[in-house]
Amino acid sequence: WQYEDFIAIKPSPRNISSDSKQDEFVIQIKHKGKKNNSLKDTMRFSSDYTSYILTDCLMFNSKFAERNVNPASFNVYKHGWVGRKKPAILRVNAAAIEQVDQRGAVVQTYSYRRIRKVAKVFS
Repeated sequence: WQYEDFIAIKPSPRNISSDSKQDEFVIQIKHKGKKNNSLKDTMRFSSDYTSYILTDCLMFNSKFAERNVNPASFNVYKHGWVGRKKPAILRVNAAAIEQVDQRGAVVQTYSYRRIRKVAKVFS
C-alpha cells in the first residue's frame, strides 16, 4: 500500500478489553476499485512489534489520505539535570513529540514508543 491510501493505523480496540500485550492493530485504507471514495477497507493484524509498526507508519501521517496537517505546538520549559529551566517549543505529532527551534526545525524527536510516563513537574 502507499501511504496516500492509508486512512488510519491504530491499536485495535480489542486490546483494551483483553489481557493481551496490546499486539493487535488496525489499518484502514481507501477501498480501491469503487467509484465512491468514501468506502474503506479495515484490516486487523497482530505482531510482537506493534509499537514499532505503529510508530514508524505514523511518522508518515502527513502523507495519509486523512492528514493531520496542523499539529499542536506548545511553549514549555525543559528541565535540566542540574535544575536549570530552558524555554523550548514542543510539537505534538501522530508518532512523536518533537522539540523544535524558533524556525520550526526539529531539534529532537521523542517517539511515543519510548515514552513510559508523562508527569507534572513541580518547581
